[in-house]
Amino acid sequence: YQNEINDGALYTYSVGLGYRTNSFFVDFAYVYKMSHQKYWFYDPSMVNPVHQNFESNCIVGTFGFKL
Repeated sequence: YQNEINDGALYTYSVGLGYRTNSFFVDFAYVYKMSHQKYWFYDPSMVNPVHQNFESNCIVGTFGFKL
């Protein structure tokens, strides 16, 4: 990334919760990702940048049992 315009940073936050007994388990998690960057379609001296914001939300779960 030239001239420190975009640093390529990706921020990820997550939280999870689970429960287990002798016969089964269940887990849930939430993940949030975000990044920001400026993008020029043409020469930066001729046009203003496009500000791009990327966000992702994901909820996942698992369930299992013992035989």
